Parts: sequence; C-alpha cells; structure tokens
Amino acid sequence: MNKITPLQTYMLFTQYLLSTLVSFLAAPLIQNAGYSVWIPVIAGSLLGGTLTYLSFKLSCRRPGRYMAEYGQEIIGRPLHYLFVLFMSFVYLFTAALVLRQLTDFIVEIYLPGTPLWAVAGLLGLCTTRLVHSGITNIFRSTQGVFFVTLALIVLVAVASCQDIVPYSVVSLVSNFDGRGIFSATAIITGLFGEMTFIALFFPKFKETGRTMKALVWAIVTSRVLTLGNLIPMVLLFGPSLAANLTYANLEMTRYIQLGNFIQNMDPILILMWLFMLLVKISLFLYITVIAVTQTLKMKDTRPLTLPFGVTVVFLCLWMVNSSETLDRFAGNAEVPMMLLAELIPVVYLLVDAFRSRFKKRQPVREPST
Repeated sequence: MNKITPLQTYMLFTQYLLSTLVSFLAAPLIQNAGYSVWIPVIAGSLLGGTLTYLSFKLSCRRPGRYMAEYGQEIIGRPLHYLFVLFMSFVYLFTAALVLRQLTDFIVEIYLPGTPLWAVAGLLGLCTTRLVHSGITNIFRSTQGVFFVTLALIVLVAVASCQDIVPYSVVSLVSNFDGRGIFSATAIITGLFGEMTFIALFFPKFKETGRTMKALVWAIVTSRVLTLGNLIPMVLLFGPSLAANLTYANLEMTRYIQLGNFIQNMDPILILMWLFMLLVKISLFLYITVIAVTQTLKMKDTRPLTLPFGVTVVFLCLWMVNSSETLDRFAGNAEVPMMLLAELIPVVYLLVDAFRSRFKKRQPVREPST
C-alpha cells in the first residue's frame, strides 16, 4: 500500500503553512501586531507545534488505528460522536472559507464580472477530484512545485530588503501592543495547530517515528520564510498601509526595483498560491470525509467525497455576501472554532493517559481459593 513518506510530509506542510501566511494572513497579522509581528509568528508557531506534538503522541499510542475509530474507547461513544461531528464541521467550514477567499481573489483580480458560482464550482470540482484520488496523491502532488515555491519566497524576501531604511529596524523592538500581539498569536497558533489533524489519518504515514521530525522541520522552515517576508513588508510599507493592502505580498513584488521580471512575476507567485490553496482545501475535505467514514465504520471514503464536496461549494457561496464581511467573519469565527477543534486530540490524550495510569495503579486481586 502506498503511504506518505516523511519527505512528502515536510514538503506539503511547509508549503501549506507558507501559502496561507503570505497570501491572506499577512494583513490581519500586521493590523493586530504592527511592527512586533515577529513575536506572534515565533510564539504562535511554538504553541501550534506543541498542539501538533500532543496530537502526535496520541496517535503513537495506537499507530495502526484511526482516531475516529478508537476515540469512543477513550471518552465514551456519545461524547466521541459529538467531538467528531464538531471537528468535521470545523474542517468543512474552513475548507469553504478558504475556497471563498480564493474565489473572491480570482474574480476580483483576473475574472471581474464572472459569477462566483462558476468559479467556486470549477475549483470545487478540482478539489473533489483530488480527494477522490486519495490522501497519498494529495501529498505527492506538492513535491513537483516545492523548490519553485521556496525559490520565489526567498527571492522576494531577499530582493525586498534592499529598500529598507536601516534605522527603521529599531521599530521592531520599540513598538509593542500587548492586545494586538495576543490576537495575532492566536491566529498563528490556530494555523500551525491545524496540523493536529494528522491524528485522523495517522495510519497513512509510512515511517511514523520520523513524522514528527518532518513536521518540526516544516514549522521551522515556514517560520523563517514567513519572518523573511513579513518583516520587510512592515518595514517597507509601515503597519497602517500594510494592514490595508488586501494582498500585501503582491504589492511587495511590484515594489522591488530589480528589473521588469521581478516586478511582473506576480502571476507565477499567484499560480503557486492557487495550487497550494487547492491542496489545502482538498486536505480539509479529505479530513472531514475520513472522520465521518471511520466513525460510521465504512470501508471506502469515495462515496462521501462528492456529497461533501458539493457541501463545501454551497457553504462557500452562502456564508457571506462580500469580501469585507468575509474578512470579519474569518477573524471572529474561524480562529476560535479552529482552536477548539485542535484541542480535542489533546483532550483525548489527557483522558487516555489518566485512564492508563489509573489502571496500572489498581491492585491485582488474587483469586479466591
């Protein structure tokens, strides 16, 4: 059986984290944290990585089984079904949210006047087809663009540093907003903590002992490259302007004065965003499908792929009426819901560890003669 290798895990999650951070989260992070945006990136990645590690420890207790299968043995069937239902809804909702963000971006920049349902339906069909092909193909698909994506991110980060005024670097350590830093840290924690969903398909990994090492390297790589893009962005534009740029990373590429190629390479960058965001939507859709499939004790995920894919498209079109409402909705609803969903594997781990220790401490009764 084909399984996910550690290299595929590293490549997918590195691009998974970077695509969201440099595409849609740059402006909200700078709006909240301002010049101190580097603090939430470091703190949030550590907290999100900790949640991922706890989910990994839970999975290692039963490496050959899915969490949706054995969860009822830990916390009981009614509560387990409630948790799985909540997690499935959150990941389905997040898939619809990312699809709507991507749809609005394409319609606004490249296809003005095109009905949203046409773009969302086409993108939904692509993601549904990718999910139908299996989780190993989702991970394998990111290998072909990994080095191109990293090269573009590094190129933008390095080239943008030439226009930074040296004395402006002092602002990174002299301007702090505690409330804004806390809000931005919650956003980053929610993003990096999304990797807790590995517990839902952990048997698909080939070398489970090296899986966490691959995830750690993905976190480190994405953190460094994110800082390499966010810090020049806030130093070049300032917090006020950068926070009001819908796609700040694209504006930064046009600001670079190293030749016409650099200034006009945003279509290549957008192509990488488009591909990785489609992979992200597919991953969320697959997680929802496999969680429900394993809970219902079904042997195949494919019968549920199309119904859930249609549901994602429907939610994408129905949830909000405008991009402004979408941004507020994402900031107020998505982060708390995602953090709650990420804490569920931690609850399973704590309960399982407590029950295991309690059983060990129980005295062994000698048989009566």
